[in-house]
Amino acid sequence: MDGCSFQLLGGWKMYLGGEDCTAAVPGGKAKLLLAYLALAYDPLPSRKQVAFAFWPNSTEKQALSNLRKLLHDLRESIPSIDRYLTVTPKAFQWSRNAVLHTDVLAFERAAQGASLDELRLAETLYRGELLPDFYEDWLETKRETLAYTYLNVLEKLTSMMETRREYSAALYYGNKLLIHHRTREETYRTLMRLHALNRDKAAVTQVYRQLVRVLQNELGIGPAEETEQLLKSLTGNPGGSSAAPS
Repeated sequence: MDGCSFQLLGGWKMYLGGEDCTAAVPGGKAKLLLAYLALAYDPLPSRKQVAFAFWPNSTEKQALSNLRKLLHDLRESIPSIDRYLTVTPKAFQWSRNAVLHTDVLAFERAAQGASLDELRLAETLYRGELLPDFYEDWLETKRETLAYTYLNVLEKLTSMMETRREYSAALYYGNKLLIHHRTREETYRTLMRLHALNRDKAAVTQVYRQLVRVLQNELGIGPAEETEQLLKSLTGNPGGSSAAPS
């Protein structure tokens, strides 16, 4: 039997047997149900667990009734889903004859690797945060864990590229890291050092100025002494007026 594939990072898409079925899914709740089951891996949660996760403020009877209605609508809209997902009165089960693929699991596996190819693959797979258009409580922990893992991947790639003296590539990953953590001063210091290694003192000062603006505007503080000393050692500028933001 062919496979069932989900894209959950940076958006939501579903493919059954290679066919894009995203538009056929009847609404956000059905998308969330399929994502919940795709993320659960094995064993899948019981019907009661799913019902309480989706309708935590309802009675057990009402939550299970809501789940039955949701499943009915899903199976009516996409009859072929029964080839991939088995639903019993008590539980769910992905078909053992169908291959289930999610970009989340592929990302997690690649992110655990130590090779450059594995880490680059992980960076490519992370198209954005987990299901960015949904705000369910059960999503938050997983979303935060994946985001932290992605930052760790970027840090490793930045370090590896610096070790290989591929400074432009290191700056590429370092700047991506900065986008996701604008107030992390250590990242600015890394970028300053990389620009210096890349023989671009003007860019060293530019990164420092950016840091000053961000820290002042968002936290109301100035750079740490360590950063000031780094600027001085890399440019000979002690952080005076010429280094301050205009």
